Amino acid sequence: MGTFHQLCKKSNMRIFNILFITCLVASCNSKESETTNLEEIMPTSKYDQEQREDTVSQVVNFKPSIDETLLKESKIVWDSIKINEDLTVVERFNPKATEKFTYWSSGNEYNYYRWSFKDSTKSMRAFLNWMNCYGEKCSMVELKKSANIQRNAFITLQLDTAIIQIESPFNNVTELKKWKKLYTTDEQVKLNFILLQPKGGKVAWSQFVNNQEVTIKLKEQ
Repeated sequence: MGTFHQLCKKSNMRIFNILFITCLVASCNSKESETTNLEEIMPTSKYDQEQREDTVSQVVNFKPSIDETLLKESKIVWDSIKINEDLTVVERFNPKATEKFTYWSSGNEYNYYRWSFKDSTKSMRAFLNWMNCYGEKCSMVELKKSANIQRNAFITLQLDTAIIQIESPFNNVTELKKWKKLYTTDEQVKLNFILLQPKGGKVAWSQFVNNQEVTIKLKEQ
């Protein structure tokens, strides 16, 4: 009888030990799961966010190829600048090089585009084709005609081997004329056409003849 009680006692102890170990393991697994879940839902620190933003900023900021002396003489300055990767219609006409960037000056935004071509024939051909399919709606722009070409203010300069356009949703024609001065005073640049339009206004056309700007008498709509 004593032996039977001893066997029962030992059996109960084994069962107790097994249950204790099982509960201990389950408790540890539960804590690990809770720890993992907490880490997954922890918000990213402000420092980490700033680090990522700084990294992106370093990638997009760059220095344009425009001569700094000409920029200074034309009083063109900016507070910040970044590469513009938007595709444009003119790129359909196979320019040999493009330069596109967005800059901010006194809180106003400006988009600069320059498409360079192999020679004057390709530059003029691209310009005329662009006028035949201008803007997102691919509208035809009749040469030397008074019309509102687009919503934003802009200036377009058709050079011997390049086309340049600066546009802005802000109606700051003074800023656009600074770019006109930059290119008209550069003796290495040969200009053909200049288009200048204020926001909400009509385009003014001018042409260069013997290095002199001549205002074109426009046809009315």
